[in-house]
Amino acid sequence: MIILELFAGASACSRRVCCRRLPRAAARPSSSSSGYHFTDLSMMKRDMRERVSHLKDELLAYSDAAEKLEKMLADRGVLLFRRYADGSAVVELLRQLKSSPGLALQAFDWRRRQLDYWTPMTAEEYSKAIVVAGRLKNLDLAAELFKEASNKQLKSTSLYNSLMSAYMFNGLAVKCQSVFRDLKREATCTPTIVTYNILISVFGRLMLIDHMEETLREINDLSIYPNVSTYNYLIAGYITGWMWDDVEKTYRIMKAGSLKPDFTTHLLMLRGYAHSGKLDKMEEIYELV
Repeated sequence: MIILELFAGASACSRRVCCRRLPRAAARPSSSSSGYHFTDLSMMKRDMRERVSHLKDELLAYSDAAEKLEKMLADRGVLLFRRYADGSAVVELLRQLKSSPGLALQAFDWRRRQLDYWTPMTAEEYSKAIVVAGRLKNLDLAAELFKEASNKQLKSTSLYNSLMSAYMFNGLAVKCQSVFRDLKREATCTPTIVTYNILISVFGRLMLIDHMEETLREINDLSIYPNVSTYNYLIAGYITGWMWDDVEKTYRIMKAGSLKPDFTTHLLMLRGYAHSGKLDKMEEIYELV
């Protein structure tokens, strides 16, 4: 068993950013520059989400009629997706259709077939679609989309993370590790904490605690900063393995460090205490939820 306290030090440390002092004129942005710029961006994003939401509602209304669905995408989707050529509208549509993954993939496939020539696909669009395919247990499609994006020179860490997530969701630890090793060999991409969180999650789900803890050691050795999800996946893994001491130890580290427990953490602790029969501690956590 590894000593999780070694990890707590890294999470508790704040990152120091060194920067030179800006001139007075540059230190305080004027209302005509960055302030309005950020406001404009926020308004643009809100407008995009609203436009996508309208399209989503119309697609859901025709979800059982393939021809009408295609016509709706042609009538409403073309201008919308071209308007946001960075792929953000497609990614947002897939996000809003999370509860209807089959419909999400239909919309993505239409965009892929009809608009790729005029508005080239982005890595973010492929990444989101790979995750959706994984949740539908269509791993052949997930691998196909990954290969297609790679052939278009769209390889990115998020693309690898998405394929790893697809394998994780389906409990395929070996394939998940294989994609991870490919990522580490890439010259232009490097693993992030999201990558390592995926590994921790898949190992925890399969009760491969040694592998989970080895991944934790690698994070520590590489001086990669964990996040709340890192600890939550650790707690979930220990709960799956009925390792109550490690569950509580990880929770104590979170409370003592800078990464405080969130709603997901407390739900995990409730589940853990319920399984272990510690009703008094379960009541304590319940008051925090």
